[in-house]
Amino acid sequence: MKTLACKLAVLFLLLPGIAMAQVLLGVSTGSGQTSANPGAIFSIDPATGLGTLLGTPFNGVGLSGIAMTSDGRVYVSTSASFDGASHLLEVDPVTGNMINDVGQILDVAGNSCGVGDLSVDPTSGILYGMATNHGLIGTRCGVGGSTGGYLLSINPNTAVYTLLGTDPAVGGRQGGIAFSRLGTLYFSEAWSPDGDLHTLSTLDGTITGTTTLIPTQTWGYHGLGVDPVTGMLYATLGDSNASDLYSIDPNTGNVTTIGPISSIGDRIHDVVYYALEPPVPVPTISTWGIIALMLAILFLVASRFRRQTRY
Repeated sequence: MKTLACKLAVLFLLLPGIAMAQVLLGVSTGSGQTSANPGAIFSIDPATGLGTLLGTPFNGVGLSGIAMTSDGRVYVSTSASFDGASHLLEVDPVTGNMINDVGQILDVAGNSCGVGDLSVDPTSGILYGMATNHGLIGTRCGVGGSTGGYLLSINPNTAVYTLLGTDPAVGGRQGGIAFSRLGTLYFSEAWSPDGDLHTLSTLDGTITGTTTLIPTQTWGYHGLGVDPVTGMLYATLGDSNASDLYSIDPNTGNVTTIGPISSIGDRIHDVVYYALEPPVPVPTISTWGIIALMLAILFLVASRFRRQTRY
């Protein structure tokens, strides 16, 4: 029994780590914004930034946002320049092919609203979008004028949106949004050099907190995605350097350049973490190994104690 206990402990300690294969998925903009592969979906290694082209779901129409639901479905938004409205598409995260064109992103009155980014709140399952200053059907986003920076919720089954609001400090600038595992909504203004990372209220889009990013960039970060385990943010810029991948520590504001996603000029507009299964915090193999080792030690001590008391 002693030998068996020791072997089991060693086995648990030596088992390889059982980790879900997680990658970043990214979407590229349209040809009018000088992307080499307009409207494409990429698989991106978060450690190196290297991107692999998967597919083009909507005939090369530029893509603006990407989000994953808790059950693993992946949605992307198109730019509003195609037919006056952004479309919501469900796509295959492995091949990049379109599964379903849910439809134009419109409100109940039929007003279009250009969408520049998507993200799903993992605590509620609600799909959110960040509006742009585009949309040619009806009154833009139902309010007209400069609509960049407005937060909206989108029904993934119908593509109908509800306008939630914006903060006057955003000043009509669109940007990237991403939710943490605990439901914190991050926002970075794409066309602002102030280098700020904001948190937003999901009720009305107002700013609830601000962290200064170090170093600052000429343009803000347009694409945002969150590692659901570590909480680290991944980002792409809102200018011609959108081919590069960056990491952002949301606690300190420190920004690190990881590397180029594409060497041929693909402009990555948004990123999202993707896993085959929703990431759920569970004990790691090393934790189980330590537990097994402690149990083996307790077993050996108990065996020796019983042997000594027997005599």
